[in-house]
Amino acid sequence: MKIKNILRAVLLMIVFDGYATATTAAPDVTFAGFAFLGDFREKDKLYPYSSRLAEETVATTGQTKLNHALFNAAKRINNPSINFKLASAMDYKKGETISLAFAVSTEKTRVQDFRGKFFVHYEVYAQILVFDFSEMKVIATYPIRVQYSDMLNEKPSDAYSLGIFRKIYLEPGFKSNIV
Repeated sequence: MKIKNILRAVLLMIVFDGYATATTAAPDVTFAGFAFLGDFREKDKLYPYSSRLAEETVATTGQTKLNHALFNAAKRINNPSINFKLASAMDYKKGETISLAFAVSTEKTRVQDFRGKFFVHYEVYAQILVFDFSEMKVIATYPIRVQYSDMLNEKPSDAYSLGIFRKIYLEPGFKSNIV
C-alpha cells in the first residue's frame, strides 16, 4: 500500500472522528517524518537495517533519505479538511500541536535453508501515528505491514539484506514497498 493512500486514510480518520468537524477551521497537522517506536538507545539492536537507512542523507538537502521519501509522498496529499504542514517543527505559540509520524515498530529478517537454497523473508511493521501534544494523547494510529520473500541460491549477505530494506522503504517500483 502506498504511503500517500495511508496518509490520506489517517487524515480522514481524524476528520470522521469529529476532531476536524468540531473546529471552525481545518486543524494544522505537522508532518513529523520517520521515527522508531521503543527505546531509541536500542534502535540499532531492534532495527539493524532500518536504523542504518535512517542515517543515510540526501546530499543536496542534508535531509535523511527516509524523511525525504516520506515528505515527497506527503506533499501530494490534498485534503481541504486538514491543513497539512510539511515544516521542520511545530509552533506551539500558534496552536500547532498535532503531528503525524511514520513510526517503525518491528523489523524482521528470516533466512531458512531449504533443499540447498535459501528462503529469505523480510518484514517491516510500522504505525502512522497522529498525536496531539496539547492533550498529550494519540488521536489515531494506522498499522502498516510490508513483507518481501525470495528464494536465493546462496545465503544473503548483510549488504544484500540492507539493499532489500532500502527497496522496501525507498523504491516505488519495488513490488513490496512503503512509498
